[in-house]
Amino acid sequence: MKFKNILIGLPATLLTLSLLGCGGGNGDFVAYVGGTVSGLGSGKSVALENNNDETILVTQNGTFRFDKRLVIGERYDVRVKTLPAGQLCVVTQGTGNINSRSEDITNVLVTCQ
Repeated sequence: MKFKNILIGLPATLLTLSLLGCGGGNGDFVAYVGGTVSGLGSGKSVALENNNDETILVTQNGTFRFDKRLVIGERYDVRVKTLPAGQLCVVTQGTGNINSRSEDITNVLVTCQ
């Protein structure tokens, strides 16, 4: 009788293990957070941080990306940590949650004046 119960539960266990092995669990997917810097003066830099955890230094206008990847459900919060001399930089679209299994966050905008 015990052997029969083991066989009944075996397909469900195998399915669960196979889904975990191929990235089927929500915690397995990771996404990068990034965006675009514009208006940064020549020779200047702006330090950006995400979640008070990771800081990157951006030295030119264009795209940027944090190195640390976040899992589905994790929050991101991009802020200016250090302003470039003589400029003000504002972050828009810098907060949210990772909620997609197919795309990185690429729409954070940092506008310097």
